[in-house]
Amino acid sequence: MKEYPSISKEIRNGEKIYAFDKLDGQNIRGEWNRKQKFYKFGSRTQLIGIEDESWKEAIEIIKAKYEKDLNDIFIKNRWDRVICFFEF
Repeated sequence: MKEYPSISKEIRNGEKIYAFDKLDGQNIRGEWNRKQKFYKFGSRTQLIGIEDESWKEAIEIIKAKYEKDLNDIFIKNRWDRVICFFEF
């Protein structure tokens, strides 16, 4: 899983930018593929696992609340691999 840059106010000409409100919480990313569904999770700079007590609840919420609906969307669009970003 690739790292992603931290949020910056720097102007970057010629780059695509995806902007959203930054709420007060921790960011977590989840990698999904057709075979394993959501199978890999991480913070901005490191992989995290379900055994990590500080992230266990976030991973369980993502899988319970979002996995089925997102899986349906990804399959319908014929996507093979997706990385989603969540706020916890």
